[in-house]
Amino acid sequence: MLDFKYFLLLTLKEIWQDSNNNILTGQIYNPGLFTLIIGSVVIIIRIYLIYILCKGVYELCKERELNKLKDSIISSWKFYFVISLLYLAYVPFSINIYSEFRIVFVIIVGIIQTIASISVLLVLKKCKEVLV
Repeated sequence: MLDFKYFLLLTLKEIWQDSNNNILTGQIYNPGLFTLIIGSVVIIIRIYLIYILCKGVYELCKERELNKLKDSIISSWKFYFVISLLYLAYVPFSINIYSEFRIVFVIIVGIIQTIASISVLLVLKKCKEVLV
């Protein structure tokens, strides 16, 4: 069973809000080391939580011999994991990248990561219908 302390850790990034960082108005600052570390920890915890959910559903599908659903769980997990690792690998290099490229990369990876999250959520919703 998951503790709420993991969800508390996911909100650490929201504690620090800088008014100078607004992509919509074009105001961007260089993130500090502390901000990057907290962001990386949040990403790692989020990956771990999604892994726990997918692994649990995978085990249930394995017990009930639902191979098609099991394969879709594996593929959506891998897609989410690869995109999250791509963003996690980008974080240390983001300090030295020009702000225009940083904005484009964050927006593109953000859209792809949203699609990956939606695919995981759709698979979990499908599992709810089948397994319950």
